[in-house]
Amino acid sequence: MSRTETVNALLACSPQQISDVCEFERFKKWTPELFAMRWGVNLSTANRRLHRLAHTGAIAVKVGSPLPAGGRERDIYYLTPLGARMVTRLRERGSNYVTAPDISNPIDNVHDLTALEVAVRSGCYAESRAFQKRVYRVSGETLTLIPDVEFEVPERRSTFFIEVEQTSKPEHIAEKYRRYAQLFAAQLHRDPWLVIIFPTYDTFRLLFDEHIAAATQAAAGRPFNFYSCNLHELRVQRVTTFDGRRGDDRYHLGFLDNCTRLIYE
Repeated sequence: MSRTETVNALLACSPQQISDVCEFERFKKWTPELFAMRWGVNLSTANRRLHRLAHTGAIAVKVGSPLPAGGRERDIYYLTPLGARMVTRLRERGSNYVTAPDISNPIDNVHDLTALEVAVRSGCYAESRAFQKRVYRVSGETLTLIPDVEFEVPERRSTFFIEVEQTSKPEHIAEKYRRYAQLFAAQLHRDPWLVIIFPTYDTFRLLFDEHIAAATQAAAGRPFNFYSCNLHELRVQRVTTFDGRRGDDRYHLGFLDNCTRLIYE
């Protein structure tokens, strides 16, 4: 794809479309529902903005498949190679290119959209980091972590590491908890929390015990701030912030009241 094509595509975009395509820099897959939540607009407006952006070639849409019980899956709008070049240029990223996502794997799509939804509901979306490698030097060991989402909540003076879990690989789970427990013990972050989100109730039911066992082993007698829930809970409770405030139609996740601080003697 040539530089001329990228420039022409950018020149054809309205200021609103320029703003919208930049939202695909960190999270490259969106549904109209999450786009509406992100911007505080109704679903009709979100659909219209995404549809118009798709006409520029910056994004494309994977239409949701019909469901056996009726209805269909959510449409997924995703960044195209042209859109990736547009964002790279707009953000002046030089050789640190933005890339287009692979949407061929349904499991990956669920994972990525769950991470996005948690970030949008966090109240810290703008400052959140997504899928970024973090390398630490702790007790002579190099710890490499790639949190699905990471953000700080200033009101709580806490740092949250969000991991979306939907596969059962005991060795992978155990190693992840070990690294987080070691990182937290090093006190490199203010009041760090590991938050595990299960995309569906079935994944929560099947994997919860494995995660508790891995967390118990990793904590090894040290305090370990840990919380887990399934995505449906956040939706039902209308969670829109992680800062612990109540009021209006907002419901807090309950970190102050309901989180489990794992302390194993």
